[in-house]
Amino acid sequence: MAEADKQHIALDALKSFNAAVTTTKMYPPRFPQVTAAVEKAFLRITEYLDKYGPLSFSLVVDEPRLCGMPVSQKTLGKSPGEAVYQQLRLLQLDHVVLTEGFSEKIFKQLLVFFTTSPRLINKEGGGRAFVVNLGLNDLFPSEYTVEFQEEREDSFLLILQRFKAEGRLPETMGLLSAEIDSETVSGQKKISFLASQKKQPEKLVDLVIYSIAELLRGMSRKGEVAFPLEFSTTLRNINRFTNEEERIEFARRTADVCIQLVNDFAMRALLLQNYSRGFGVCLYEALLSGLGKRFDAVVELTREEEAAVLQENGAESARYKHVSAGVIRLLKTEKGKQFLVRDKARKLIEEGEKDRQMKRIQAGISSILRGDLHSLKSREIVNHLPATVESLIAKGKDKAAATIITNITSELVKGNKESHELLSETLSLIGDSLVNASKWDWLEKLAKPMMAWVKEAEDGTDVYENIVDILLK
Repeated sequence: MAEADKQHIALDALKSFNAAVTTTKMYPPRFPQVTAAVEKAFLRITEYLDKYGPLSFSLVVDEPRLCGMPVSQKTLGKSPGEAVYQQLRLLQLDHVVLTEGFSEKIFKQLLVFFTTSPRLINKEGGGRAFVVNLGLNDLFPSEYTVEFQEEREDSFLLILQRFKAEGRLPETMGLLSAEIDSETVSGQKKISFLASQKKQPEKLVDLVIYSIAELLRGMSRKGEVAFPLEFSTTLRNINRFTNEEERIEFARRTADVCIQLVNDFAMRALLLQNYSRGFGVCLYEALLSGLGKRFDAVVELTREEEAAVLQENGAESARYKHVSAGVIRLLKTEKGKQFLVRDKARKLIEEGEKDRQMKRIQAGISSILRGDLHSLKSREIVNHLPATVESLIAKGKDKAAATIITNITSELVKGNKESHELLSETLSLIGDSLVNASKWDWLEKLAKPMMAWVKEAEDGTDVYENIVDILLK
């Protein structure tokens, strides 16, 4: 449901933007229709960005995509969205991606792009050159992939299916999770019936597990954890027919079955629930005690859930406050405190290694600039060269960038098989940076080593295709 809501709001943003484009084309700037359409479009886009993050319009094999999802003409309607996708199609640009930091200034420049005649744009060098001149190149990436939330295995749904297949469905499904009024005769009978089930502890455990699974099924994606009131009701009802000693033993039995049947992702939803006094606290402690080495992985998943809900719903939402409180409670336990100590130590080790790695990379790049090509055999260093060249060009340090490129091509021409694939891949990525920076004279110098590589390479690889594409430019 959350994903559907997200896509619906994205479609509203697309329709509003398309309306702003078509209205701006139809009427003079001073007309109120233009002002209203433009303001509405900016509002809808920023609302989406604030709530969900990047908003993208793409053409994949010439088919419209909205935030990575296919958009049919039937969904778009007769006109909404068509102006946007048609402009991209005519100017041979595949993606426009709007992200945080999207301002009115950027929005106005974006409108200029989508309302300018393709014929005029092509006279000025084409779509890519035009967006570069408008300062919008970062909004029009050559490649863009939307990462969708992975749907995990739903342990609670599997429990329900397993109980049904094994004939273990409780006779009184729903009894434990319903409010029971102990002041009525009917309520007293229900409590007496539940108390009688203590003679068959396995069946009573099944009833609790079934009740929990029924309440928590369907939370198979990040950001979807919910807090059904019936969960707390279930825990409180168990207090009605057990004493303290029975609750501890019953909680241990229930936790053992949960840990056996519930995976880490589902466990994160279970531990984030609200646990009332009595049986609730006993079950929570039994779950933590029984997780063993799985504890760290489950804590990480609860933190990821907190981050996802924060992004999806905001810090003031009831769901986020519930999740945040659950994470804090978890980290305040003895096992949680031990986790924080381990986590801090791990981060210090990682930061130290990252710092050492950056020093090695900086030293290697300095060596390459001095003419020592030994560092070109290190994948760790070579992998950073495309970003280094791009950064040097952006800072106006063309001489240093040219030195790195010259040394790479010199080493590549030598034909050393060990470094051949690594350097050709790097050269391909540097070629992309040169195209984006319009360094055509530099690309001309790269043509010879690139051609030499293509003649020897096996076609079909991504590197091969990218180098051929650069040569064709």
